[in-house]
Amino acid sequence: MIPSSEASVDGDVSRPSENALKITETESPFELGELFFSRTESRGRIQSGNAVFQRVSEYPWAEMMDRPHNIIRHPDMPRAVFFVLWEQIRAGHPVGAYVKNRAKNGNYYWVYAVVTPIDGGYLSVRLKPSSDLFAAASTLYKSARRNEITGAIKPADSAAALVHNLRASGFRDYPAFMTAALSREMRERNAAMGRPAWRLPAASQPGAPSPWALEAWPPSCARGPSRHPHSPLRAKGAT
Repeated sequence: MIPSSEASVDGDVSRPSENALKITETESPFELGELFFSRTESRGRIQSGNAVFQRVSEYPWAEMMDRPHNIIRHPDMPRAVFFVLWEQIRAGHPVGAYVKNRAKNGNYYWVYAVVTPIDGGYLSVRLKPSSDLFAAASTLYKSARRNEITGAIKPADSAAALVHNLRASGFRDYPAFMTAALSREMRERNAAMGRPAWRLPAASQPGAPSPWALEAWPPSCARGPSRHPHSPLRAKGAT
């Protein structure tokens, strides 16, 4: 998931009419061990991706290439989340978030997405969320989206309310929440797959890898993944 930068100043982005979108209550399945990759240019238009992304989104490559990444946006997603994401990546920081996407056939699928600025655009890596924090975050998203619709709240104000709720749950700010979320998702994922426990590397340790590296994916991903040819919401220790 990479938000499209074809946006207005308040962080909202152009997208197909929500009334025209086909929506189902069916989940588009993928395995816990699968990872999505996609790369966009600086405006958020898709340049490449891997087979998992194409399969689960149900879009043929011809309909995805050079299209805004928000063609897979689900109308249940709060605009607040994309506002926060753009704040981070425009500042040159990697960012993570839970995202509900919409496949072409109207099915939905949840991911935990990590978006990293790279030369000429952005790289997004997504995994299947399974932690207790995901369940709580999805509930928070429902409330935020409902308030946006019924109260006609601007994305910036909705984002401020979202961060306020995270602070009330014991997280210092959004970066603290996304770091905790990534840590819990990787821990649950590795446990389910029978892998050794995963811990975020100490950022202060010389030579430590980026805490946003989900896996040791091939260096070629920095140039873009290969393309097919044709309240649990409470910080640990919070009181």
